[in-house]
Amino acid sequence: MTERLTDEEISAIIFDKLDRKGYWGGKYKPYISVVSWLEAKVRKNGKRVKKVVDRLVKNRYLLAKKGGEVLSLNTKKKQEIQRIMDKELERSNKLGFR
Repeated sequence: MTERLTDEEISAIIFDKLDRKGYWGGKYKPYISVVSWLEAKVRKNGKRVKKVVDRLVKNRYLLAKKGGEVLSLNTKKKQEIQRIMDKELERSNKLGFR
């Protein structure tokens, strides 16, 4: 089942997934793993998820290494990331994304 989520909600879901698994600073998660998990649940077959992830890397919320193949949350933006998660996760939790 696909749900219509905003880009901000997708960002918060990505942040939450990485945060709960401890992917901060020097611990990295493969890009494809982050995208694959959400792309089946978001309309447009993951194109929006990839676009959101790329925007988060550009805005330095996510750190990319190995040519963008692995991602980690930026510890310097931890407070901003936490604020975004708190604000946006309420609806997405009701939809079963957590």
